[in-house]
Amino acid sequence: MNMRKIIMVVSYIPAVLLSLTFLSNGFKAIRLADEFLGLVLILGFNQTISSILLLTVGIVDCFIAGLILFKSKILPGLNWRFVFLYAGLWPVVPRILEWYQTGVFPFIEAAIFISVAALAYFLCSKDHFATAPLQENL
Repeated sequence: MNMRKIIMVVSYIPAVLLSLTFLSNGFKAIRLADEFLGLVLILGFNQTISSILLLTVGIVDCFIAGLILFKSKILPGLNWRFVFLYAGLWPVVPRILEWYQTGVFPFIEAAIFISVAALAYFLCSKDHFATAPLQENL
């Protein structure tokens, strides 16, 4: 395996981790996991509305998981920024709800999501690979 392929494989690790997290959380939301349902119920919605909201969020999370890895096949015209901006900021919403519920803001978790999404965006961006000085030497 040449160096260029190694760099490409390693550069997609943050995107794969982010995608797996969205996929896992999306399936938890679709199956109405208690940990997620409790966060939605604190907003004051009844059980039915909370379930519908959680199902919608679960489907969107699974779609985002697919976009992170297969954007060029699913929506080639969509700008990478929008996918990774959503992927970095959306996980902060449950952290805010958790803060509202417990009084403790899980800052580290929110910072990790934002950082991994930013790193994945930078590494997966076509502009980055097109202008990377290392690529010219490979």
